[in-house]
Amino acid sequence: MKHNFHQFSLVLFLGFVSFMGFGQANEIRLYGRIAANNTDVADILVVNKNTKESTITDASGSFSLEVNLSDVIQFTAVHLQSREVIISDYIFGQKFIIVELTENVIDLDEVTVTPYNLSGKLSSDLNSLNVEGQFNSSDIRLPNADLKLLSQEERLLLEADRGKYIRYYGTSLVINTHKIINRLSGRTKKLEDRLKREKDLQIENEIVAKFSKQTIAEGLNLPSYQVDGFLTYCLFQEDFFKVSKMDAEEMWKYLESKRDSFRKLN
Repeated sequence: MKHNFHQFSLVLFLGFVSFMGFGQANEIRLYGRIAANNTDVADILVVNKNTKESTITDASGSFSLEVNLSDVIQFTAVHLQSREVIISDYIFGQKFIIVELTENVIDLDEVTVTPYNLSGKLSSDLNSLNVEGQFNSSDIRLPNADLKLLSQEERLLLEADRGKYIRYYGTSLVINTHKIINRLSGRTKKLEDRLKREKDLQIENEIVAKFSKQTIAEGLNLPSYQVDGFLTYCLFQEDFFKVSKMDAEEMWKYLESKRDSFRKLN
């Protein structure tokens, strides 16, 4: 009886050790590097969407992060298109990954400066023009003169997602296939993401306008080379949109609240 008890204890112990070993084998430290043609690969935010752990890339685009099999890793930066990578058996076995990211290019409409023989150089053109004070549509009280002009991203999203899914015209039923196709194809979601990125960049510019990068570095005790990475980190926080409604004091407190969590990434 005593002999059987010892055998049972040994089997139980070995099973426990095997279970612990299996659990540890399911988590590894993944090393990786970002590849992007002629584009800065520093300060890219790398997030494990399953564990919520995150880090940022160094100057060479390298990073490391704890991952499990089948975890989803997200790569985001203002100047690059976001990408998600699932940790497959192959990646898990290699413990290393190279992630190719594509530059996020926003096309701008062509600007024509031919009238008045303009050169396109603001400093010289202002001096060469003899223009009296200008008036606008608000001055002569035109209808809807005070309406805010939509940006290019806002116009594209409005066009893609305009109207209701179904409309009734008398006895006829009309289905908005344009809206449905854009939703199903993911075009609407991409435009929403681009619009959010545009608004976040505007907020980031407001921060830099109020506090220079040098002020942010000195006031938050950050190395100057980390300021861009810190701003990128703040930009991808879920509560970043609230910054647009803050005054200068509240905005600074927000930056202070994100400093310590950013330092842990480094």
